[in-house]
Amino acid sequence: SDLSCVGGNDDDCGRSSLLQFRANLGSTYYILVHGYGSGVGDFTLNIMEAGPTIAPSPSQGVTAQPVVSLSNDFCTDAEQVFTGDQINGTTFGGTFDDLSFCGTAITAPGVWYYLDGIGDNIIVDTCGPETNYDTKISVFEGSSCSDLSCVGGNDDDCGRSSLLQFRANLGSTYYILVHGYGSGVGDFTLNIMEAGPTIAPSPSQGVTAQPVVSLSNDFCTDAEQVFTGDQINGTTFGGTFDDLSFCGTAITAPGVWYYLDGIGDNIIVDTCGPETNYDTKISVFEGSSCSDLSCVGGNDDDCGLSSLLNFRANLGSRYYILVHGYGSEVGDFTLNIMEEGPTNSPTIRPTNSPTIGPRCRPLFLVLGPIYW
Repeated sequence: SDLSCVGGNDDDCGRSSLLQFRANLGSTYYILVHGYGSGVGDFTLNIMEAGPTIAPSPSQGVTAQPVVSLSNDFCTDAEQVFTGDQINGTTFGGTFDDLSFCGTAITAPGVWYYLDGIGDNIIVDTCGPETNYDTKISVFEGSSCSDLSCVGGNDDDCGRSSLLQFRANLGSTYYILVHGYGSGVGDFTLNIMEAGPTIAPSPSQGVTAQPVVSLSNDFCTDAEQVFTGDQINGTTFGGTFDDLSFCGTAITAPGVWYYLDGIGDNIIVDTCGPETNYDTKISVFEGSSCSDLSCVGGNDDDCGLSSLLNFRANLGSRYYILVHGYGSEVGDFTLNIMEEGPTNSPTIRPTNSPTIGPRCRPLFLVLGPIYW
């Protein structure tokens, strides 16, 4: 009646399973063997002490590593890092951290680092050739490990390795969790880089590095007012992840904010122009303030990798528009704000006033005598 999840695995060795975990002295561990879907069958369960070495998953393709008690296994023992650092680490012998989704699901053992904010944009990645397994990165902000809020996370931004760019505000502390896909563990190199005057975008984004500036509309409370007919060039480079619930689409990447006062008409907002150079999303909220938002709707990929949303902007209401990205992507965009018109209803011609085009002619059929 008092169980907490340590970890799990499916298909680590073919259609069979393998899980490595730390069994702390004085604790009891319950192992559930179950099947895919509703599958049942016979099995052999092997229980092995790792001893001086750990036999890694066959799917990881890495050399067995010495098992040591990891000094940064838990958040409270996070190792301090600084911009410019390149840290060789391992998650072999690590403990699974039972935390909620943060940019990516947390399912495997991980290790912790912390960084004090310098008021600049930071890139953390495991993209080097020294990383020998499928990593993930999640970053949290908080004054302590008991007060963490998700900043963002990434999986597979550079092959099977991870890259995340975020704003590290002066005076804030950021906790970096390096973990793995499924129950994967392995060795990695963690790079901590100050973005400086330019940001190195994700290799998967295929966009040119952009100047990093403090975005004036990075937060909802600083949303930029827009009007119908506007066409706004913007960027999410240097933006902050907004930890908000699903609104038409999942919110997982940094974004920027705009607001529109309702005019009692239907509105279309989109990022569909050729100036948009990354995979955008749009979410729209209604509220009297940023502390009182309710989701109106959202969209991902309505026009290629760009986004389009049509909604009713009621007179007297205020609408907050969040432009954000797929995964942890950031980039440049053009936001179009268009008035659709008073209704979405098609024009219906009166039935007593048909319009006959030049190719439409009455058809007369003349029948001759009929003989019986």
